[in-house]
Amino acid sequence: MLLNVLRLIPVNVYVAFSLVCLLSVNLAAQTKEIQNIQAFIEETESKQKEFTAKLQGYKYTLKRVEQELNERNEVKSEKVTVYQVFPGADGIPIMMLLSENGKDTSPEQLHKEKRRVNKLWGKARAEIAKRKGKNPTQEPLSIFRASDFSLLRMEHLRGRETVVLRFSPKPIKDSKKSMFQFEGEMWIDLKDKGLVRVDAKLSDRYKVGGSFLFPAYLEPGSSIVIESTPLPNEIWAIALMESTPVPKSSLLVKIPRTKQREERSDYIPFNQSLDKVFAEL
Repeated sequence: MLLNVLRLIPVNVYVAFSLVCLLSVNLAAQTKEIQNIQAFIEETESKQKEFTAKLQGYKYTLKRVEQELNERNEVKSEKVTVYQVFPGADGIPIMMLLSENGKDTSPEQLHKEKRRVNKLWGKARAEIAKRKGKNPTQEPLSIFRASDFSLLRMEHLRGRETVVLRFSPKPIKDSKKSMFQFEGEMWIDLKDKGLVRVDAKLSDRYKVGGSFLFPAYLEPGSSIVIESTPLPNEIWAIALMESTPVPKSSLLVKIPRTKQREERSDYIPFNQSLDKVFAEL
């Protein structure tokens, strides 16, 4: 009787049903490794800290595109700047301007930029040396600890096998709003635990400035996209950051509508033992 029923099923439907069954079996096999989502999240967070620490020994090129939008989200103006970025103390980068709107920095200005970088690096190096061996300050709350996660699916993305997680803010126990009021999806490399992609939107209104009487906010729907790429030595580094805030201005505080895109490339090891970044000066 079962065979008679199967004969009535069109071939294309039967093939599609078979593929769904195979994919379901494959997904079940793949997700065995991440049945404990919390452990997977903790391992991913630990790897991000490791990547961040190692990237303190790298310099890179940053291309920043800043667009001002009108009320219809059309581009009113655009500014494109390119920087050489060096590591500084406390993760604060030292940036040297290379070009603006396609025009290279003049030799005179570049000389001033190099002198400024040398001065800032001297201060950063002294600060790093002063803190060596001391206990680090309390770590800020990360998105991994401020969010609840659930497993969505396994997915191939840019040639990598990834775990796709859904995240949303944990309930806030007091009146103070957390800065991590974001929800969205996160693609994590199954092997390296690198963040392949994060696609997040602000889930609640967030105050960004103004006064008590005239506050300014970012509205729900403000978005941020982050993409990372693996470097040759198994370090994952940010390749793209794109943010699109949805501002809500007060009567006295005006927040422009903007969109910003940052592309990071050409990561190169940086010798942190140098007294000067540019020895010729």
